[in-house]
Amino acid sequence: MGLRATIASAVGTAFNAIGDIAETITYRSRTDGSYNAATGVVSHTDTDTSIKAVITALSDSQDPNTIAEEHSGDLSFLFQQSDLTGDPDTGDEIVRGGETYTVNKIEFDPAGATFTVTGSKQG
Repeated sequence: MGLRATIASAVGTAFNAIGDIAETITYRSRTDGSYNAATGVVSHTDTDTSIKAVITALSDSQDPNTIAEEHSGDLSFLFQQSDLTGDPDTGDEIVRGGETYTVNKIEFDPAGATFTVTGSKQG
């Protein structure tokens, strides 16, 4: 077993061990379809996947050593790469507790075991 596979396996074990720290969310992959000239709208095809993620509120502060009393409203979602069939993309959505967040930042770890995506609350 190579190092990448070993790390991916360890991440899977860690996600099982953290229990209720991780929340179940819906990751919605959005694929653009065709443009309708009559309505001026681009259709979308959505694919929903239920996954476990560790969620962190992000601060308004640019200083990572400062804890702001109010967070920006953006959330960071950490989850296993193996939970999605493809890679996340900006414009995808995450549904958590009835609220929808638009993915605006994606980070891949070097071992290919996790994704960390930042989502901004819609509305």
